[in-house]
Amino acid sequence: IIAMDPLVFRAASEADVPALVELVTCAYRGPSSRAGWTTEADFLEGQRIDAIGVAADIEKADSIVLLAE
Repeated sequence: IIAMDPLVFRAASEADVPALVELVTCAYRGPSSRAGWTTEADFLEGQRIDAIGVAADIEKADSIVLLAE
């Protein structure tokens, strides 16, 4: 049995934008993504996500970007 702290869920804020961009980029397009099944690096080029788009999603009235910590 491994004891772990419970996950805490919260809505993302503007301050989370840089970390979210980095996380998504690493998961889908970054060099480390090639070690897993989520990579798009061999199929698509260019930027997958940007700070303007993430901030817009966070600010949308009928949208929530949920983070688990």
